[in-house]
Amino acid sequence: RPPRSTLFPYTTLFRSYSYSDFTGGVRRTVIATGTYDETFDGLCMNPVWDSVVHDVDTPAGTSVEFVGRTADTIAGLNAAMAVTVTVTPPDVSPGDITTAFMAPGVTPARYFRLTTIIRGIPGESPVVRSYTVGWTCP
Repeated sequence: RPPRSTLFPYTTLFRSYSYSDFTGGVRRTVIATGTYDETFDGLCMNPVWDSVVHDVDTPAGTSVEFVGRTADTIAGLNAAMAVTVTVTPPDVSPGDITTAFMAPGVTPARYFRLTTIIRGIPGESPVVRSYTVGWTCP
């Protein structure tokens, strides 16, 4: 019967070293932008996508943008027009989805994808504590 696992010794003149940024220091000074997508099912064919209520902290020079897309199918969201609902700063919560969609003539559909775009600067990063998308079915 063969052994279940085998150990292979590693010998070299140089030692291996692995670096991990467990403090988050590199992330705070290098990574300035990030995105997060979440898809919502309105559970009816013509929902009224109402608002994005959010709790964010934006240090000077940083921002959080909420962008919405709507389509009749989940697959259709990829090709749907991206519409900025709110940008903090200067906007405050809640962001008005209905008004944002009306300007470019976007018709609300069953599915809604919210993309959160976080823009930081070296040494400062916004914090998104929470957000809620509100909608109703007529």
